[in-house]
Amino acid sequence: MTQTVDRRPEVRRPRRSGRKKAAEGGSVLGRYFRALEGDDPKERKRRLREAAREGYFPAMCDYALECDDVDERRRLLREAAYEGYAPAMYHYAMECDDPCVRIRWLKRAAEAGHGPAMYKYGLECGDPVEQKRWLLQAVMDGYGPPSDR
Repeated sequence: MTQTVDRRPEVRRPRRSGRKKAAEGGSVLGRYFRALEGDDPKERKRRLREAAREGYFPAMCDYALECDDVDERRRLLREAAYEGYAPAMYHYAMECDDPCVRIRWLKRAAEAGHGPAMYKYGLECGDPVEQKRWLLQAVMDGYGPPSDR
């Protein structure tokens, strides 16, 4: 009895980019990318909400900014901010009514490298040395007052 050996070349699928692969899959990252690329605002909001519920910080921040419910918006931003997501720190600071809490979160976001937070913290902190430092850093990073162009 003889054995036959299959000598056909192995069929390989073409590689897909990581973003496209994630968007086609069922992952939280895929839902987030599909939400960003979608044209339908309701579908975008639904996908962002799904990704946010799974704890994906960029989705939490984006969904919070589109959310009509103030309490939900603050909860999502606070949760992502406490986890160290700099854009959420900035937006959470902007939502705060207490100026001390606002300054504290702006400083954290600025220290994390968030450009708009650097500029805003530079404007709002009381220490002139800190103001100069953060405003200069923000301008060097390309953030600052709108130009008159």
